Amino acid sequence: SLYNKYSKTRNVILLGFLAGIILGILFAVFRDLTTAYVLEESYLPFDKEMIFSLPRFSEGEVLPIRMILDGFYDPNSLALNEFRKLAFKLGAFENLKEMLVITSTQSGEGKTFISANLSATLAISGVKTLLVDGDVRARSLTEYLGFKDKSGYADGNFEPYRLSENLYFLPVGKAETDIFVAFKNLFESLDHLAGNYLVVIDMAPVGVSPEIKLLDKFAVKFVLVTRYNYTLRDALESIEIEPSLVIFNFVGSRARYYYYSKYSKYYKPKKRGFWRFLKK
Repeated sequence: SLYNKYSKTRNVILLGFLAGIILGILFAVFRDLTTAYVLEESYLPFDKEMIFSLPRFSEGEVLPIRMILDGFYDPNSLALNEFRKLAFKLGAFENLKEMLVITSTQSGEGKTFISANLSATLAISGVKTLLVDGDVRARSLTEYLGFKDKSGYADGNFEPYRLSENLYFLPVGKAETDIFVAFKNLFESLDHLAGNYLVVIDMAPVGVSPEIKLLDKFAVKFVLVTRYNYTLRDALESIEIEPSLVIFNFVGSRARYYYYSKYSKYYKPKKRGFWRFLKK
């Protein structure tokens, strides 16, 4: 009697296990067929070597751009370390005559965030960097850095503002002018500026910026920013640029190796809920 009961239990467990695997596979296939968003690196139609995953940083993380603006340097910053890895991936420390053009498929994917922090990281690392707000439509970078009321290339001013020893910024300016005309004047001035700085341009999303074609005469690296559970898969099929690197943004909450005790001093996660109660 006990043997028969054990056999039935074993069979039920085995059938349940197989049913779980089948349901999991069906759910994964269903999700792939129905979702319109990028959920994994495998959803990106690019070679794996071209993709760089950037984690989602905590609210208390010290970002490189804040180090520049606030004059406070944090060598243990997780964000600084991640953006340094991104800079090495781009070869930004090797060829200082290239331009890095940061764009995306739509707004909200994090291109301005990445442009600002990558430029700040390069500057902190000793690279003389010029950050340019190339998004005339939104002017988000100009506003974020506090240059909303300053003159810029739309006003005919092509002299960069100094943010730190190695970081300079060229804002859009105050004038409401034709976008194509403003960019044509800007790119003509870049012939001179590119020889003195590593230039990082925060462009408008590629789908709404035909002026991006004006960059063809320069040695540029296009960086396409995508975002977990936000970027539309269909949007990646119609881009008209050939990116040198694709950033998969907002992946998880931190880099994997920060979990280990060897690196625990660089990242200390907050204890919440039940675990905090046990500690008390």
